[in-house]
Amino acid sequence: MRFPLGKPYKTGVSAQKSNLANALKLLEKRKFSGSLCFEQASVSGLILFRDGELIEAVYEDERDKLRELGEVALAKIAVLSKQAGTRLDVYLLSPEFADKVRSVVGGQPVLLGQHLAVVCFDKVMEKVGEFELTGCVRLYTDEMASLIFCEGGQPVCYHNDGMDNTTYSADIATAMSRSSETRVDVISIDPSVRQGATNLLKVLDVEGLFGAPTAPAPPAAPVEQPSAPQVDLPFLESIFAKAIGPIAQIIFKEKMDEWQAGAEKDDVKALVLLLEGEIEDADRLEAFRTSLPDQLR
Repeated sequence: MRFPLGKPYKTGVSAQKSNLANALKLLEKRKFSGSLCFEQASVSGLILFRDGELIEAVYEDERDKLRELGEVALAKIAVLSKQAGTRLDVYLLSPEFADKVRSVVGGQPVLLGQHLAVVCFDKVMEKVGEFELTGCVRLYTDEMASLIFCEGGQPVCYHNDGMDNTTYSADIATAMSRSSETRVDVISIDPSVRQGATNLLKVLDVEGLFGAPTAPAPPAAPVEQPSAPQVDLPFLESIFAKAIGPIAQIIFKEKMDEWQAGAEKDDVKALVLLLEGEIEDADRLEAFRTSLPDQLR
């Protein structure tokens, strides 16, 4: 099943090289809403957050026809994340849409993977109306997906890849429905599944599952150091990302804004202190400090 994609935040990351144990804790702390999507060959995984709670995990192996949800899925994703070549993409979702995604991935398939060259889309929608289906009609190709959310058999809103929330515009879904290259799924959703999601961060040992990360080796010391406390900000962001993982860009921007709005905006050391306050792992903090130019330590 192709997972719904939200607004891209960080894509093409090596899951194996990411500090996922720390990243999941930071996502909880920052009330993150969005998804972490893992992919390698025929295997994929989804970790779904709403307001800092890990509300769902999905693991799928298309080759072995295996699909798991919840705690079992998260454990399998942890194993997948440690394998070389596993890709990690991070997407932003609104809390409301995160709930809808959870409903879709936990729904009951009625129709899967049918090409519109074989089935008539209008007939599919007629059946959705006839059975007063509450659920999702998904139109997708290898490059794009559009979701049609229905209640009582009637379309109520839409979602297209790249959006963090739903829309009332049917333009993209309509265009995709006219292409014979498009495939269609129909998922029936039990409205009660939207209620009472368990925060998996509270019931599982995430640190134990994803393992304590190994501190990165510090880069070679620069040949010359400026006499004043100056730093290449992209370099500072890069070593910060090594310390906390794939959500570094969000936190770095927040701390930059906080630093520039403060009384010490001309002192780069003040920015460094703000960043250090976000690194909870002692080994990672030490590696970050070691990577800094001498005048910023």
